[in-house]
Amino acid sequence: RQRVYNYPNNALSYTLLQDVHETGHQRSVNYNLGIDYTLSKNTTVGILYNGYMGPYRENGNYSNQFTSKTNKPDSIIASNSRYNYKTFRNAFNMNLQHFLDGHRREININLDYLQYAAWQAIYTGRMIR
Repeated sequence: RQRVYNYPNNALSYTLLQDVHETGHQRSVNYNLGIDYTLSKNTTVGILYNGYMGPYRENGNYSNQFTSKTNKPDSIIASNSRYNYKTFRNAFNMNLQHFLDGHRREININLDYLQYAAWQAIYTGRMIR
């Protein structure tokens, strides 16, 4: 990446050259479990559990070189990072379906609960010059 920063008075203008190498790893798991139970010929109740787990891990190495407006190297920052992110989701559903007289009308009731959580950890390493 090359980023050029120009300010109105040109006194602080500089260029940033970035060399970025990142490797990411992701695995995710979805799971579902549900059951319906027929109470009568007109009424069914059900429960459903749905879940998701998605950990993500990334390692990176970065080199940032700052150059002045005359294209002379000013400073170099080298760093590395480790990034970990974990996501969890749990969803629960309870439902009821009841057909009224003649099966032309029905009542449906759904109750849902959703739980979502995420954790993040970042480590950034060294800088030189």
